[in-house]
Amino acid sequence: MLLRSLGTWLETWLTTDDAAVQAELCPVGCKISDCPRNGRGGGGVGLMYRESLSVRWIDAGGKESFEYSEWTISSPSLNIRLVLLYRPPYSADHRVSTNCFFMEFSTYLETILLSKEHLVIAGDFNIHVDAPQDPDSVKLQDLLQSVGLQQYITEPTHTHGHILDLVITRSSDNILNRPPVIDRFISDHASVYCTFLPDKPSLTTKNVETSRLVCIGQCR
Repeated sequence: MLLRSLGTWLETWLTTDDAAVQAELCPVGCKISDCPRNGRGGGGVGLMYRESLSVRWIDAGGKESFEYSEWTISSPSLNIRLVLLYRPPYSADHRVSTNCFFMEFSTYLETILLSKEHLVIAGDFNIHVDAPQDPDSVKLQDLLQSVGLQQYITEPTHTHGHILDLVITRSSDNILNRPPVIDRFISDHASVYCTFLPDKPSLTTKNVETSRLVCIGQCR
């Protein structure tokens, strides 16, 4: 998932021993920071970003149903709290229900909703939000709306024709310049491009002293 002018979100599949792979992946002028999954293969989340940006790691962890990392990304025009999330699908190796996810995710949202920066949540939720009759899709949409969040992806992001990868912001932030664009499929998932609006400059006040003109006699 590509956040244009900010960086690239990755489901990395990297481990703590893959420093050489990280160096090979990283283009000139960029850095990569990742939070590998420990204990089993796959997963892991990371961020590739331009060196000119100020990026600070805030937190990372794994719940029973999902893994995440939090970053602040600062530039002269925009400050973002970026949350990268990966929810593995239910499988023999991951027997965790979506009910567990919704409980854990709703609790987690309480910890980030009041962040002072613009909030962006991006990641692979493995929920078919394109299926309006799907109970999990309905639950997710209801949860996001109940806390003032909006999901923007409207086209399939997976080769099987479903929307799995999401971009979510506060409804009140209004920071997307245009709807996200689904690009090429570089794996079974497509790349997603997002362009963000710069912050509006804050209002400033200025005191101006003027002198009163006093006219004595006839003034024209």
